[in-house]
This record gives sequence, C-alpha cells and structure tokens, in this order.
Amino acid sequence: MNTTELKEFLPGRTEEQGTRGKREKTFHPDGSVDRTGFGQKEGTGKWRFDERNNAYCNAFHEKKGYIENCFATFRAPDGTHFFDYETDTGFFQRVWRRAPTE
Repeated sequence: MNTTELKEFLPGRTEEQGTRGKREKTFHPDGSVDRTGFGQKEGTGKWRFDERNNAYCNAFHEKKGYIENCFATFRAPDGTHFFDYETDTGFFQRVWRRAPTE
C-alpha cells in the first residue's frame, strides 16, 4: 500500500496480532499513538507517514531507549487484514485490521 491508501486507515484504532501477542493501537490526528496490550495501557508514542518509502512509522520508549520503526504495509486478499514488514530489515512484524467502531 502507498501512503495515500494508508491515510484511509490512519489515524484510527487498530487491532493487531504480532510476534508478541495481541495489541490495540489508537493513532491520533495530532501524531500521538496509544498502545494497549492485554487490556492495559502500555504507553504513548508518536507516529508519522514516511512518504518517500510509502510507509508509516511509530516510536515508543522501550527498554533500549526511544525506538522508531517504519513499516511497509500490504493488504490481504480479504481486504480487511493488513501485513506490516519493517522497512529496514524486511522482517514480518504483525497482521492488523481496523478496530470495529463502538
């Protein structure tokens, strides 16, 4: 997906299944992002689009410091799920979908 397509989903709330379990993220229009896992808030970070690489990036304070990761996103054939791969390593990171509206 390119950044124009990503802008249909971000900002917004997502549900994801990754290599470390299930999480939700809420991407706010002001560039902040809240991360929740196992029903508890894990932290607030920042997010942005990387137009040059057709990706989005988010950054959080981790044990190793403030870490930003950028992701290339691919749409699954079902049109509902998306796959994120780290742009610097090509490593699969997670599958996500837009969270249902409440």
